[in-house]
Amino acid sequence: MRVGERLDTLCTLVALAGGLLLLALIGVECVSVVGRSLPELLGWTGLGWRPRSVPGDAEIAQALTATSLFSFLPYCQMRAGHIRVEVFSTYFPEGLNAALDRLWSVVFAVLAAVLAWRLMLGWLNKWANGDSTMVLRIPEAVPFGAAVVCSLLLLAAIVQGVLARPVPVLSPAH
Repeated sequence: MRVGERLDTLCTLVALAGGLLLLALIGVECVSVVGRSLPELLGWTGLGWRPRSVPGDAEIAQALTATSLFSFLPYCQMRAGHIRVEVFSTYFPEGLNAALDRLWSVVFAVLAAVLAWRLMLGWLNKWANGDSTMVLRIPEAVPFGAAVVCSLLLLAAIVQGVLARPVPVLSPAH
């Protein structure tokens, strides 16, 4: 199995894990919303239902949303699924479009490297300070660490895509 195939498999597995995190988030939020609505939903019974919600549901939502968002980026890159605006480039020659794609991939790689670097610094800060959420005391370094790993995976996917494509040849205009 080639490096590109292994990277694609890893990106797919990470995206699937992110999807499972989103499903868990949906479950937590549904339980919390229904629990808070119990007095209104079951008020007709005459029983004294008290509202109940999942403790720290906002903290859980924040951590799971951030983690799942970062988990989808490498998969999207491997599938060339990011948004493209091709207003003028549809009229450009194929070689120029290929060169522009490579250029923007390099720019994206630089941005992904900066993002990974800054997330790493944030993760180190959270780890050193022992920061945690207010209600559940979840270490804030955990979602930061997942974001760091996913941003490095995104960078690897971008670099792999740049290296896998042939270098465009720009032919002179006739």
